Amino acid sequence: MLLFLWWPASADAQPKCELTTTAFKYMYQPSYLLAPRDLPIGGALSAWSAPPTGDHVYRCTGTGAFGLAMKVTGLSTAGMQTTGSAGGMVTVFNTSLPGVGVAFEGRIEAGSCRLTNVDLGGPGASSGSAIPKWTATDGQWLECTSAVQATEANPVFLRASAWMRYIKTGPTSAGLATFDQPLIELRHSINGVMTRANWGYTAWPLNVQGPPTCTTQDLTVAMGTHKSSAFTGIGTTSAPAKMFTVSVACPPDMRGNIAGVGASLVKIGYRFSAPAGLAVPAQGVIVLSSGSTATGIGLQLKDAAAVPLQFETLYPLTGYDYKNGTNFAIVLQAAYYQTSATVGPGTANAVVTFTLNYQ
Repeated sequence: MLLFLWWPASADAQPKCELTTTAFKYMYQPSYLLAPRDLPIGGALSAWSAPPTGDHVYRCTGTGAFGLAMKVTGLSTAGMQTTGSAGGMVTVFNTSLPGVGVAFEGRIEAGSCRLTNVDLGGPGASSGSAIPKWTATDGQWLECTSAVQATEANPVFLRASAWMRYIKTGPTSAGLATFDQPLIELRHSINGVMTRANWGYTAWPLNVQGPPTCTTQDLTVAMGTHKSSAFTGIGTTSAPAKMFTVSVACPPDMRGNIAGVGASLVKIGYRFSAPAGLAVPAQGVIVLSSGSTATGIGLQLKDAAAVPLQFETLYPLTGYDYKNGTNFAIVLQAAYYQTSATVGPGTANAVVTFTLNYQ
């Protein structure tokens, strides 16, 4: 007589993972932002968003090595990196709107293994007993090195979260950036075998307003003729000072994104630069342009209250009327300023650059 004995395997012995949260989550992001005209390529168009409320969570039981992978889908890389929220460098991806890129960071947990502030466009560091992997197929993949016995009473949890930031990648114009679903694909693995993607993150469309259109005109200020004998020592100036006005016209409905949380009234500012350099910075005195023949003097600029201008300092234009637009008048005064013990006669020309800033 043959006797066959068979014991059914414990349910916990067969590894499995089940999603315990919503399959798709929307990442927090601005739905409307401003592309400042003077923002350099690589500059941030928004702040890093906050992670969505609650992680994506898988609950795993059975005996096995459990892992989790995150991958950006539907976007090509922009060929640049930006500074991540923790100071590391992360990959920038192109969106559907030229000149507007997006960077992602993520957090992946597989049991006791963790990847934090990880670049979703390339390899990252890990903590705990883990094997971080990076492939074009799977993206950023984290799997613990050894199998564990996970029971119903003591399961292994796989957790993920992601956040994003918009970056200027080139000349921008107004338009709408849209995203695929999922924008970030998440898949779990058991004993090194990756499952199909069935959960992830997506993002709402982004409405980008093109560069603001405040306008100003080039301005020439005639300083007149002054005798060198009128300067009696270093720090003395020509008199009277020449008053002039820089006019700035700003249209209505200029809005921007503040701190990455939504549309707000744009903040307008301006700064002055001296292409030839500064002679006496604290007194707002700039170096004369090349080609000038006068010696021992520079050009001093002050505001309407006779306070010397601080070059490369951002001054606010306050009182912008969002509904009707605003015309601003920046009143300044200019005078020649003695910088050396001796003043020599000649031509005395200077150039100042006026730049508007939008936030």
